[in-house]
Amino acid sequence: MKILLILLALTFSVYGEVPNKYSFERVFDKARQSPNWQSLSLREKLMKVRAVALKNKTTSDPVSDRYQITAYGGPIDLVHFLMLAAEAQRDGINMKERLFKEWEQEGGFQHLNGFNPQYPCEAHPDDLPSNALGALFGQEMKKKGVENSLKEEFSKFIKPLVPVPDAIAKKFSHRLIVMGLPEKIDRKTETSRYIWFTAEPLNVSKLINYEAKKQTGKDLCKTAKSGKDGLLKAGFRIEYYKKRSILITRF
Repeated sequence: MKILLILLALTFSVYGEVPNKYSFERVFDKARQSPNWQSLSLREKLMKVRAVALKNKTTSDPVSDRYQITAYGGPIDLVHFLMLAAEAQRDGINMKERLFKEWEQEGGFQHLNGFNPQYPCEAHPDDLPSNALGALFGQEMKKKGVENSLKEEFSKFIKPLVPVPDAIAKKFSHRLIVMGLPEKIDRKTETSRYIWFTAEPLNVSKLINYEAKKQTGKDLCKTAKSGKDGLLKAGFRIEYYKKRSILITRF
């Protein structure tokens, strides 16, 4: 045991701290273990990873591996993200129309004037932002015309959004970090989390920094003023299609 501790200490002195672990890594690694992984097309690989993400719980405490939490892009639902990334691989597809269709299916038209109990829906803060980011990722992957490690490409894509490591992300429940709902909340705020018809992500940077400071004594990111501001800090921006803020692009 003593020798092991010495070896670990030497390792840390040479290489620094133990690398952070992220939820997306487990999801992508498990998908890659499929016997036919190498023979799959890019679209098929994206759907294979999505199938793994789909096996994780939607609502849980702590938040499950279905979500990769980011400081500037909010909670990314890998199921939504990968579906739109896969759709982007289809020849001739109009991704703006595809994202608008998602807005419609979530109940966008029924809720243009706010919450309507006659048309209950669950358009959560992670849905349309994950769709928009996934569409962008899929389009960029298709343009590259190459298939490097899918996990590596995803990691590079979300790096500017500041992915949150397990040590911090797993301190939060789905209700708090995905829905933005503390235990005590007013009815108006709670209702707003079910009619989230925009690609602007939930701003969780303050929550992330609060936990990061408790653990490390320093912030993980700059605190964003809003979801839109967080995207701007990461080099992304919201764009409109048919008067709806449902697209995310780079600038």
